[in-house]
Amino acid sequence: MSFSKYRKFLLLNFCINAIITSLRFLSKKEKVKKMIRLKNVILHVLDKNSGSLVCSQKEIDATDPLVFNYIEKLVKKIEQAEVKTGSLENTEFSTVIFDEKLNFLEKSSEVAKRIYTIIASSEEVPAGDLLVIQYADELENNFFGVLKLNYTQKYSHFVDYENNLLINKLIINQAILPMPSQKIDECFIVDLQTKTFQLLEKKYSVEGEKIFYLSELLFKVIPAQTAQESIKKIKKTVNLVAEKFNEEKFVALSNTQKAVWDSIEQTGEIDAQMIAENIFEKNDLAKEEYLEIMSKSSSSKKVPVLNTPKYERKYSKQRFKLNNGIELTIPMDVYENKDLVEFINNIDGTISVVIKNVDGITNKFN
Repeated sequence: MSFSKYRKFLLLNFCINAIITSLRFLSKKEKVKKMIRLKNVILHVLDKNSGSLVCSQKEIDATDPLVFNYIEKLVKKIEQAEVKTGSLENTEFSTVIFDEKLNFLEKSSEVAKRIYTIIASSEEVPAGDLLVIQYADELENNFFGVLKLNYTQKYSHFVDYENNLLINKLIINQAILPMPSQKIDECFIVDLQTKTFQLLEKKYSVEGEKIFYLSELLFKVIPAQTAQESIKKIKKTVNLVAEKFNEEKFVALSNTQKAVWDSIEQTGEIDAQMIAENIFEKNDLAKEEYLEIMSKSSSSKKVPVLNTPKYERKYSKQRFKLNNGIELTIPMDVYENKDLVEFINNIDGTISVVIKNVDGITNKFN
């Protein structure tokens, strides 16, 4: 091969690798901006304050730009949130959403009636509007969404007349809906292909008992923990096991973070078994103890992580605070390389942190 052909080959190879890297970055970090195609929209009023459910008899125009932009931003917020997941397979509630004899308006009204019946007697559950939508994603997968838009109070003006004189009054509007930039506290989105759901909910007192009324009374299923709840449980269990088996806590937790990061990177899930293998690789008794404690909890063995870029960013760096006040932030690949950084246990019980092969230092003062 001539030198010029070799150069072209290298250049082509470089370009291909650059394209592949860019596509991986987009698919993993950006996940390409999701577009939705709104099919149906309807708004029902859950007016607990006046004790009435007002079901709309006509859909809202799904092509209205104001409506589309509002709903698209709300859906995006839900996708970025810490949602619970589960399946409606073989549940009584699924017969409403998947009943082919019912049209969208009838399904939405039935869902609104069921939710209102549950919350009507509760003083804690806030009043709000029920925004029901049906849409398709960029892959033409269809979804049925129910967003409970809880009211907030805002001050406003009111033009009135007193003794034939115009007066601008200050009033409180009791039925302000969330802005599209705000987080929705209560909603669920059902995948109409897989019958799985994403759920955001809060605990309220219903008939004297604090419960998650959407999952417990409406769905009647126990959803999987959120990724955040699962990680919290894993950290707590690792702390207990590390203390029992005289493992260095900071080492165990550092290994836990790496194991969680690896699990999400490789599988898109928090896999308890995979994490146990990585944390307690050289201590079978500790591994068995950890798995036993986890099996007794309500934690699922595998918890799907829907917002993977968030956790990949969050756990891509190890952070340490030493008792002498020094704080360290170390990228994961550097932390794993003992030629660059090393934690050494000294004979006197202290720990030395050795940073190696540094070519230069930059001050981050700004």
